[in-house]
Amino acid sequence: MNTPGINPKHLRRALTEIGRAAALADLRLEIAVCHGTCLLTASLAHGRPVPIAVPNGRARALVAEVAEGLRFHAGWLEDDLAPYLVVAAGEGRLVRKARECGVVLSVNESARILAHKVSVLAAARPPADTDAADVARILAGMRAVTFAQVEAIFRRYCPDAEFTGQAREWIERHLVAPRATETGSRR
Repeated sequence: MNTPGINPKHLRRALTEIGRAAALADLRLEIAVCHGTCLLTASLAHGRPVPIAVPNGRARALVAEVAEGLRFHAGWLEDDLAPYLVVAAGEGRLVRKARECGVVLSVNESARILAHKVSVLAAARPPADTDAADVARILAGMRAVTFAQVEAIFRRYCPDAEFTGQAREWIERHLVAPRATETGSRR
């Protein structure tokens, strides 16, 4: 479908409104473009030296509410915002845009976003919202990643957090199929 995108002025307005709403909800919100997809991460922020990762349902609801108020179409994050953020990053304007709107914006930060999502999987019982699906998307984009690499990424970005059994089992379950295929193809 070749339709004109959302005007950049309206995207900036949406980011500013999202930043305002996130601050009111005590959320540190990040919109990250990883492997061409916009992913959301959320942390409880105010008064905490280290933000506490939370399932992204609150963030998704907040972003959806702003999008509905601006009458954006359902796929605006991937169709319009992701390319806008990629271009801003390429032009060196992403940090300034993030400061202006109060939302953390990032492009190609897959390892850090993966660690954040895994920390949510480790804490939530059962894994909530779309965080598990986001981890699967990131792992698929990373292609030949091993469990040891995922664990090393987690330890690097979340040194004080525990890589719990629930997160460990989920990651192992989602990495089993690629390993079995690789092993079978070598014989």
